[in-house]
Amino acid sequence: MRMLHLAFRGFGPYRDSQTIDFTSLAADGLFLITGKTGAGKSTVLDAIAFALYGSVPRYDGSVGRVRSTFASLDNPTEVTLEFEHGGERYRITRSPEYERRKKRVAEGTTVQGAAQQFDRWDAAADDWQGVATKASDVADELGQVFPLTSGEFFQVVLLAQSDFQRFLHADSKDRQDLLSKLFRTHRYRDLREFAQERAREAAQEWQGLQRDLQGVARELGLGDDESAVTDEALTSLAAEVADSVTAAATALGAAQGVHDDAAKRRRDLERQQERQQRRDSAAAQLARLEAEREDIAREVDEPLRRDRLASPLVPVLDAHARAERTRASGERTLEAAAAAFDARIARADAAELNNLVDGTELAARTAAHTLLRERLGTLREGESVDQRVERAERAARSADAERAITREQFEQLRQARVERPTQLRALDGAVAELTAKAGQLDEANELVTMLAGQLRAAKAAAGLAKRRDAALAQREQAADALSSASAADRELITRRLDGSAAELAGRLVDGEPCAVCGSTTHPSPAESVGEPVTDADLEASSAAVESAKHADAEARGAYDDVAAEHAKHAAAAGGLDVDEATTRHRDATARAKQLESAAAELAHTRANADTLRAQDARDEQRERELAELAETQLASATAASTEFASLAEQQRELRGTFETVSARRAMVESVADALGAVIEAQRSAEGARETARDAAERAAERLAASEFADEHAARAAALSDARRAELTERKRAHDSGIDGARATLAEPELQGLPEEQVDVTPAKDAAQRAADALGEAQRAHGEATARRQTIDAAITRGRAHLRGADRTLARARMRQQLAGELRGDNNRKLNLEAYVLAAHLEEIIIAANVRLGEITSNRYSLVRDDSLARRGAQSGLGLEVADIYTGINRSPQSLSGGETFLVSLALALGLADVVSAQAGGIALDTLFIDEGFGSLDADTLEVAMRTLDHLRASGRTVGVISHVTSMHERIPTHVEVRQLEDGSSTLELRDADSPA
Repeated sequence: MRMLHLAFRGFGPYRDSQTIDFTSLAADGLFLITGKTGAGKSTVLDAIAFALYGSVPRYDGSVGRVRSTFASLDNPTEVTLEFEHGGERYRITRSPEYERRKKRVAEGTTVQGAAQQFDRWDAAADDWQGVATKASDVADELGQVFPLTSGEFFQVVLLAQSDFQRFLHADSKDRQDLLSKLFRTHRYRDLREFAQERAREAAQEWQGLQRDLQGVARELGLGDDESAVTDEALTSLAAEVADSVTAAATALGAAQGVHDDAAKRRRDLERQQERQQRRDSAAAQLARLEAEREDIAREVDEPLRRDRLASPLVPVLDAHARAERTRASGERTLEAAAAAFDARIARADAAELNNLVDGTELAARTAAHTLLRERLGTLREGESVDQRVERAERAARSADAERAITREQFEQLRQARVERPTQLRALDGAVAELTAKAGQLDEANELVTMLAGQLRAAKAAAGLAKRRDAALAQREQAADALSSASAADRELITRRLDGSAAELAGRLVDGEPCAVCGSTTHPSPAESVGEPVTDADLEASSAAVESAKHADAEARGAYDDVAAEHAKHAAAAGGLDVDEATTRHRDATARAKQLESAAAELAHTRANADTLRAQDARDEQRERELAELAETQLASATAASTEFASLAEQQRELRGTFETVSARRAMVESVADALGAVIEAQRSAEGARETARDAAERAAERLAASEFADEHAARAAALSDARRAELTERKRAHDSGIDGARATLAEPELQGLPEEQVDVTPAKDAAQRAADALGEAQRAHGEATARRQTIDAAITRGRAHLRGADRTLARARMRQQLAGELRGDNNRKLNLEAYVLAAHLEEIIIAANVRLGEITSNRYSLVRDDSLARRGAQSGLGLEVADIYTGINRSPQSLSGGETFLVSLALALGLADVVSAQAGGIALDTLFIDEGFGSLDADTLEVAMRTLDHLRASGRTVGVISHVTSMHERIPTHVEVRQLEDGSSTLELRDADSPA
């Protein structure tokens, strides 16, 4: 993972927007984040952590304290981090929840919810593509791209020296807690706890089995000791119970035989007694019924005979009575109807009908009623004339009103058309003026587009000017460096040439010829002046010159590229700076908007003119239509007046003396109804009189033919239905009683019985005693059987418990032993999790020793201490420092401050390497080291800087957070945290040559 760009605002002590371009810092590979204590150096790391994981390690993962206290309600809080991983570029933006001012009201605040956005760079589209926005989705997507947890990331990318010094000095237990979180070995702790839980379950199972055996022993009467439950004891008890059940069954069989004999004797005597009682009861019943024969003949037979003679006469007599009642009712109804008719015809409104009926005969009344119905039909047909007159009157008035409305509309329309020519001339003038303005719109829009391009080019040129100046400075630095390297190389060559004589003199040997002159004597050999220049020095100098040339060429190329790009954008801007281009673009945009408004107004004005002309044409047509309508309405009004006069004359004839035709029709109808009621009552009365005469004749004939003297005697002999049924039932019961008694006495089983009643009491007493004995035998047998079932069940459970006891005890012991081993109950006091973590610690030590050997020239190395801790404390994760000078392993607490720093740094880097490898070989190209340099002396600091140089040489970008002054000189590139007057902070990027 390589960080590219970080931007944040409203975060920690930083109120305003801050940016760090890690790509520019990566050129040196090493940069320093410096500033006063408390200014906000570590907040840069907090921003990175918050962007990636939404949490801040310094605040124990809380995000509630990240918002800047200097931010107002209008200042947002936001962090954006761009990074590269696996050949892809990503960007993540986060905002915490914070309070802000409401947007749509003048006062009040609201809570801005937390937000996040994860994007991937799409090279084909040359733009960012959204990946996720929900917190859970962002975490999942980030986990797929960069599979380090927040804890791992904070350990391997943000290296806090104080944390690793604590890790170095921690005991085994504390070191296990840290490593457990880092390597997520909680599953081994869960396995250990699972084994302990299974061991507890096995122990509880064994204890439960012991309690069950104790319960069986108590249930079987063997005491409270579970050891009394044995196979021999259970077998003996089962045999004893079986014998007791057999004895009880034998006694039950004997008692059952005695009981059956006694019960049979009692039943036989009870049946003989019941037959004697039936015989005596039947004889007594027969005697009583024979004595009642004369009473039955007098009280039942004779009334039933007279009822049979009188019953056919009663319907004839009833019909005569009904006919008489109907005749009398008809006479009364006729009298009432005639009186009602006379009262109706006597009323003043019916004066025209006084002489309508001549006499009371039915024929005269019927003829008068027919005349009334004919007159009523005529009135009903003409009854609608009232409504027709009203409708005709309303139609005449409506026609007059419509003519008035038409005349008023015609006058209004004529007045409106008089003003139209003036209105149309004003609209045509406005259209001409707006058309001239709208013609300039295309030219104005083209100018806006051109000026927008110049503004973009001016902004790009302004940004490139800064890059060009920076590239120029780098080119000048590279040229100076090349000049210095070339001068140094020339000086070395000159010194080498100047010292060549001394070099040859150094090779002369007395008695051997000189390589230059051939003499074997060497009286005045040249002497060396200054330090001799070796071939290695020349090669190193030449390499430095080549490197400087390469750097100079790259710097020149970079400057040329930026300068050419700047020149291109400056030319595209037409020589305008950003302010000038902005002003021109703003003015042109305003002018174009004015012309756009004129074009929109032109269309509206044209539409108004067209609408007005169309309205005038419609009004002209409407004027002609209204003139035609007025003529039509005049003809309709004349016709309506004529029809109204004709209907009014017809209405007067039909009304007569009444106000309406309906009133006259109602009078005639009521008289006709009254006369019709009289006719109907008269017809009914005459029919009832005839029916009454016929019924009287039939009743007299039937009475004369019977034995009854008159109607009263006949009705007295006739019985009611209830009385007739009562007497008939009494007769039937008497006869049936005699027949039943005789049939009972004739039954064969009642023949030959003794006259004296038998005594069954002794047999009942004997049967009861036998039943009591049988019940006692059944109870004893049931108790024996139930006891056998209970004991057999207990014996079955006891044998099952005995069979499982050995297995349960062995399983409990095995699980206890396993749980103890996993818990650390072994000779090394090492639990399962610690055992796994010891392997991880070995890997960390191996990786750390590689760094530590480079740092300390192989003097120190870390070793794992697996010796037993005192008082049974956690063991296996101890650390010691092996000192090659003394050959003795030392405690980390014995190291000096500088040595502790170096060992802690090596340990931190080793842990980073191991975690990176276990996370899939993730390349961590950007690291941060937080503080720890202030306690180092000059030599140790030099060693630490060499370590950082090694990290930089491996391609990593290393950020060091420190306020140590000497670090400023050793690390040329600085990100300086500077406090402003209001207490907030800001970031400034500077190198060693930049003014302070």
